[in-house]
Amino acid sequence: MIINNLFLDPRLRGDDGYVSMKKNFFKLSFIFAFVLFFAITGQAKADTETTTIRLQIKTNDASLYDREINVTACVDSLSASTTSVNALCALEQSGLAYGLGWYDDLAFLNSVGGYLNNDGENGIYWGWFENLNYSNLALNQYVLKSGDKILLAYNVNPLRISADNTSLFVGATSTITVEQFGLDASWSPVWLPAASSTLMIDGVEAENTSGVYKYKPLSAGEKIVYAKKDGYINSNNLAITAEELKVKTIRLQIKTHDVSLYDADIAVTACPDSDGSTTSTINVRCAIDQAGLTDPSDWAYGGTFLNSIKGLYASDYVNNIYWNWFSNLEYGQVAMTQHVLANGEKLLLTYNVNPLRISADNIAPYVNATSTITLEQFGLDASWNPAWYPAASSSLIIAGQEIENISGVYEYIATATAPVLIYGKKSGCIDSEEIIITAQEIAGNDNENNSSNNNQSSGGSVILPTATGGGATIVSLLKVDLGKAIDFLISKQAADGSFGSAIITDWAAIALSSINSNGLAAQKAKSYLLTDPNPLAGMNSVSDYSRRAMALMSLSISPYNGAKTNYIKKIIDLFDGQQFGDASLYNDDISLGAVLT
Repeated sequence: MIINNLFLDPRLRGDDGYVSMKKNFFKLSFIFAFVLFFAITGQAKADTETTTIRLQIKTNDASLYDREINVTACVDSLSASTTSVNALCALEQSGLAYGLGWYDDLAFLNSVGGYLNNDGENGIYWGWFENLNYSNLALNQYVLKSGDKILLAYNVNPLRISADNTSLFVGATSTITVEQFGLDASWSPVWLPAASSTLMIDGVEAENTSGVYKYKPLSAGEKIVYAKKDGYINSNNLAITAEELKVKTIRLQIKTHDVSLYDADIAVTACPDSDGSTTSTINVRCAIDQAGLTDPSDWAYGGTFLNSIKGLYASDYVNNIYWNWFSNLEYGQVAMTQHVLANGEKLLLTYNVNPLRISADNIAPYVNATSTITLEQFGLDASWNPAWYPAASSSLIIAGQEIENISGVYEYIATATAPVLIYGKKSGCIDSEEIIITAQEIAGNDNENNSSNNNQSSGGSVILPTATGGGATIVSLLKVDLGKAIDFLISKQAADGSFGSAIITDWAAIALSSINSNGLAAQKAKSYLLTDPNPLAGMNSVSDYSRRAMALMSLSISPYNGAKTNYIKKIIDLFDGQQFGDASLYNDDISLGAVLT
């Protein structure tokens, strides 16, 4: 042994063996004591370690516990000598009376506070959730993490709430989804839309009929949102923050029956919501005032309704002559100070004149195929409801040539691939916006063959080899009218340029850009994406960021610095040294390849 050698071997003692031995023995003793000290203090630290969590214990008629709790370690089971900071420790340390069922050292809850788990036939039992994830583990199996939310529920299920965008600009839309927990017929946990629920938005109730709610903040700041529904535990809180753009650039047109007073892009800043108001938004009145066309006397009803421009063109309600306004050709039905402008919006004010609007069922037909162009005029019906009617006895200006449009619906045949600019006009109406129709050749066919094609974007048949290679099979292809598909897509676009959610808007932007990236619908989608809505759909971050990058690139926006977020950096940050995202999936790596190629 080393200690004996220190005493007996003279080679270790030197000239003064005893002194040398004492020094070495002292050093060895010190090291032993040092290690023992840290072993003891480390064990003491482990035994006293605490984890702070939120513990909720709810029944169908009572809240038994709802607060933060500092949880210390407890024994892992009845027979174990090991300890951990687990969910059972939290229940033990809550101070509530409870009962357990032990099965092979696994603890399952039987009762808390007198609520017994004794009616399984009627579906009355204790269930528990970690961070709103339904748990099939025993309580003593789940090791707590700091910040965990543990919910024990009896004869009642929870709600949960999420939003596709929790940080947005004023006037943009966030889709809030409320779901309710349940067990299906196979006793598998499921979350379903919480229809007929209620949202509490900063203390104000909002009916949520379907479980999916479109929320548009009208002022800047943080709003706390949660959901409630009879027979369910209130959802978690959700913080949605709205930021006011300091400047929004819009297209402003002010037209009367005999003159165009304004037609230009304008950068608009915030102004008071009404005369004497202490709150401000970037609204319709701000744009008109900042165009330099109005005086305070031109406004009525506290500054919310336009009565005249510079004292001229005053409203004459006796003869039904007054000012109207449109946002992207949607008739405005609120006071001008109530409508918050969106970046890139087209704002039209009219006096004693109504606008036209134009559409085509196919803006990319094949050469010699037909595209149906519809021209409509705005009006109010007998009940003063806004309506659009076919603009009969109108004209179309096609490539500079005026063509009569008797019914308002015109069948246009594209004869060449050059882009053709088209707009509509009618006496007593404002000219429509312009559309561009660009015909396309069929790959591998000449113009003579194209003459037999209609306005459907694909069709016919293709010959495929059989599996054995000894013959061929003729497969008919479904004919698809691309123009109608795009028109249907545009009909689902919201005023802010979105298509219901950020993920759908990304795909819609790619589709729109493939037809006409300069079209109105694509530009509206571009304005929406520049607000940088959250692209995460909760499944695969790499795929979500790649999809957003592709959407931005399709609209000529750099995914590096064209938006507020550098999406390429977001993707690169998820590289683990070998692959991107989830190692068990390939679609995230594939979608990344589409971005980088």
